[in-house]
Amino acid sequence: MGGKIRFFSYQLGNGAGRGRSHPCDSAGHTAASHTAWFVNAKEDMPVMIHAMQRSALPENSVVSFEVGGGKYLVADVDGDVQAFSVVGRSESRADRAVVADGRVLCPLHGWPIDPTEGLCGAASLCRYEPLSVEVAGDQIRVSLPGP
Repeated sequence: MGGKIRFFSYQLGNGAGRGRSHPCDSAGHTAASHTAWFVNAKEDMPVMIHAMQRSALPENSVVSFEVGGGKYLVADVDGDVQAFSVVGRSESRADRAVVADGRVLCPLHGWPIDPTEGLCGAASLCRYEPLSVEVAGDQIRVSLPGP
């Protein structure tokens, strides 16, 4: 991810002691995860990066988190790390997503989510927008949609 930090805030933990709200102050952030804004040096576009420790995502499991009101999933599927922005009816149950038979399952319907198209068997009722993921050492970095 080429870019330089330009944003006003970098956050670890739950934001305790700060007098204002920030996207990182939402549920799902721990000392093992953080979110920061970067600027893509080539396009001068803001990019939000959510980082977490690789060890916080066991094999064949899913971690959900929320940033700025958006719901997200990071999944380990047989060692392959995938990430999705959750949109639609399944947002309310994003924390119930699981991995089974080599696929992330929709937390609302239980159908497999297509990792490329981002849809489960309910078609457009539940959308899982695939996100860019980078794994480097013990860190996972997920590129979140910009503002």
